[in-house]
Amino acid sequence: MKRISYLSATLLILICSIAAFGDDQQKADKQLYKITAMATDATGRRVVSATVGDALEVKRHDMVTERRTMNVNYGDLYIAHVLVKGGAKMDDIAAQLKAGKKMDQIASELHLDWKQIAGDAKKLNSKIEENLYNHFLNGKPLAERDAADGYDPVIDGVAADNDVSKDEIADAEHTYLLWRDRADQKKGSRRANSLLLLKLLDLSRYRIACPDHAYLMIGEFDRNIHDLKLLHVATDAVLASDRARAARMVHSGFRASRIYMASEAA
Repeated sequence: MKRISYLSATLLILICSIAAFGDDQQKADKQLYKITAMATDATGRRVVSATVGDALEVKRHDMVTERRTMNVNYGDLYIAHVLVKGGAKMDDIAAQLKAGKKMDQIASELHLDWKQIAGDAKKLNSKIEENLYNHFLNGKPLAERDAADGYDPVIDGVAADNDVSKDEIADAEHTYLLWRDRADQKKGSRRANSLLLLKLLDLSRYRIACPDHAYLMIGEFDRNIHDLKLLHVATDAVLASDRARAARMVHSGFRASRIYMASEAA
């Protein structure tokens, strides 16, 4: 009876271990598919290429060659390089792929730590999103890097890039648009956060406005005495911190030493 109990407990532990292993691989696959799906778009592929290259410490033109030679997407390429770092040979991986094996089969046979991959790939996706957002804020750095690396997203494309579902592509599109819109809002708020000199009232007095997120502030700035009189604010009160911020926002060399509501004028 004790032997049966021992065998039952051992079997239960084994089943739980297999289930946990499968769960880790599923989590890893989810993150790897996100990487692959983001690279289906030319702009996304540029960001993915640069980010994955940095993470793996591999030159981008080498990754392009490997992708085209083995017909692997960026998710599988990431796995291949992790395996190589663990002692595998890229030529052996290429041969097994050519023989019909899938990358996850090869990885499992080589005892890849799927839990580690899940965590690392999640961090990599976060970095990809950060770099995508930064690219939308300012596209010049990536363009300069593409030129320096001799990178062309049109050449960096293989059939395996399409090995993702419609839902995964839709999620990638959502992520793409999310960071593009946030970047547009950021750039818009930068413009809005400058006090605009709207109307010259006389040689020293300017009508100004500050459309800043939740409120609109309109006032007059007297350059002679450096006073900023607020004629209208679309909130109930202007806090001291808002006034100090408004003083900093006056540009073109104008600084307000005193900011007050029109109703406060003596």
